[in-house]
Amino acid sequence: MLRGLQLRRPAHRQPLEAFEASRRRIPVGQLVELPYEALIRQPLVAVKRIYDELGLSRWSVA
Repeated sequence: MLRGLQLRRPAHRQPLEAFEASRRRIPVGQLVELPYEALIRQPLVAVKRIYDELGLSRWSVA
């Protein structure tokens, strides 16, 4: 029944692979990376770090 079908990579990998392929085009200073665990463990600290590193002063700027 699967004859002739090509199995594709899982759909959740496609956006990550697209990001990795184009991340070099993101200008310096416009990307903040932090571990997911840091966001879950201390979300306000993580968001403050993001705002600080991107130079955002308030939500309307974001």
